[in-house]
Amino acid sequence: QSKAMEVRRPINLREYSPRWVYPGGGCVDFEIDGNAPAARDDFARRVAKDLESICDKAVNLLTSFMKDTGEFNLDYVRVFSEKTAEQGDFFLSFSFVSDCDANEYGYTYFHVHFVEHVRPSPCFWPFRFVVGFH
Repeated sequence: QSKAMEVRRPINLREYSPRWVYPGGGCVDFEIDGNAPAARDDFARRVAKDLESICDKAVNLLTSFMKDTGEFNLDYVRVFSEKTAEQGDFFLSFSFVSDCDANEYGYTYFHVHFVEHVRPSPCFWPFRFVVGFH
């Protein structure tokens, strides 16, 4: 499972545009596309409010495809300027530390893409993931 994370909500996201960075250790960084409309700031706040359950969904999805055991760590969240069929609304970027070899996945990233759904279905739902290399 993922480590507990701290989420702080700044008063004005645009101060940090295109990046919404939380001060302090153990906090999660949000990257918001620089050309995003102001409404995406509110969207990012909704994601931050529900980040723990969103992260759990992402880790459950990734774990179901992993051959190795270990720990997924949330590195950052990227919010797109608009929803698209290919990218969704946002993704969570993870790194992975294997129980067998802490360095085995050091060059690998895992992006889990989410879309926002209209209620009554779950608000945020993963619909794809990407595994890549740095």
